[in-house]
Amino acid sequence: MDRRKFMAAAAAGAASLEAAPRLALEGGAPVRTTPLRARHWGPLYYDDKERAALNEVIEIGAPFRWWGQPGGKSPMKVATFEKEFAERMQTRFALAVTSGTAALQTAVAAFGVGPGDEVIVPAWTWHSTCTAVITAGALPVFAEVDESFNLDPADLEGKITPQTKLVIVAHLQGVPADMDPILEIARKHKLKV
Repeated sequence: MDRRKFMAAAAAGAASLEAAPRLALEGGAPVRTTPLRARHWGPLYYDDKERAALNEVIEIGAPFRWWGQPGGKSPMKVATFEKEFAERMQTRFALAVTSGTAALQTAVAAFGVGPGDEVIVPAWTWHSTCTAVITAGALPVFAEVDESFNLDPADLEGKITPQTKLVIVAHLQGVPADMDPILEIARKHKLKV
């Protein structure tokens, strides 16, 4: 779908909102009888060592590389983290950023995504997944999610077009996506993930 068709479809969709059924919040019928639940695993694995390291950064007052005092009393924990993370990931570089939003924007820019490109994203995701794509001038293409609420590998391949440049997999709420089939499909189509 080109941008003009996308904008026309979006405008037509917005115009039809008045005819849509009322939200349950506003007295309409609920679409679910049970709440959606995702597992929240991340916080369960914090231990005393991680808490101590975090407290040290807070006490030093240098959470970011430009707040520290290189050569002074304040060690640059972020530089140590980047080095160790790069080694662990078996890559030459790692760049710590301030948020998931900044990470997505950095990755989209690093992959050279721009106007005319499409990026496949999960239909259920944080808004930053899409805004990073839109900010680059590209078009987000929504793929279905599976029972883990992550990008569904079964829907991915059908979303790929000649304009597809990248696939963003947002591992929601500490639950990892099924990466093996996603990476296999991406390799087959020479896409970055």
